[in-house]
Amino acid sequence: MKNIAKISVVALSTSLFLGLAVFGVVSIKVETRPQTASALITSGTTTCTQVTSPLRNMPGLNSITITEKTGINNTPTYNPTSSSLNLGASDLNTTASEHYDFYYSDADGTANINGAYISSKMHRDLSMDNAQSGNNIDSMKLSFANGSSFYADLVASYQLGNSVSSVSNAALPEALGSPDGVVSTTGDQDSRITLGFCAAFPVVIECTTDSDCGTDSFIDNISCQSNNVYQNYKEYTCENPGTAQANCTDDTTLKVKQLCAAAQACNTGGCYPEVW
Repeated sequence: MKNIAKISVVALSTSLFLGLAVFGVVSIKVETRPQTASALITSGTTTCTQVTSPLRNMPGLNSITITEKTGINNTPTYNPTSSSLNLGASDLNTTASEHYDFYYSDADGTANINGAYISSKMHRDLSMDNAQSGNNIDSMKLSFANGSSFYADLVASYQLGNSVSSVSNAALPEALGSPDGVVSTTGDQDSRITLGFCAAFPVVIECTTDSDCGTDSFIDNISCQSNNVYQNYKEYTCENPGTAQANCTDDTTLKVKQLCAAAQACNTGGCYPEVW
């Protein structure tokens, strides 16, 4: 969109022929364009390879602790069923005028109370550059009743604030692992970082041997070819056995089930007449 300003300039000209001073008005158009804000840097989405489930329903999950550092450590801790972990709550306001909203989400940052990820969304009216910008997450931790704990181990997605010039300047991996005083700088104005807890979900190994996938056997009806009995045979295979990438496959081929003798003929019941 253009903003057009019309400026009138009074010009003085002298007519030597008439000996008169003539005043005229000259119109000049000056075009100005509004400054375009830099495009926000938004990621694609990375998910845990394990099968995930809603964090809030994980058996034995006692609490969720988020460590944010603005001068000092801010460590809000939530019950897994707390409404504070819904989008729209003001969960933390820092001395640097940062306003945080922590919420359950899908890997792409979409709010979902049954999500397997946690997003940190922050707003600050300032625009401090790169390492001075906000959304300063040091860690996120799941604590369980049996004493075990899991820290965020995956940056699933992000939206950088407009004060951050590149992904490397956002220091996103600093939000992973246990707190060490080094934080992410995801950006001012509006920014988001979404983290996953992949190690908290058990790796389900689908198979370790072919027999885990099924029992090889003849299937379907028999047929006759070249006076012999044929039938489909289904075989199961475990690919990448014993690993997180293990999966079952099957293959069906037509095989000879019975060879008929010279005096026999093949029919839909097998070789006939039967030889005793």
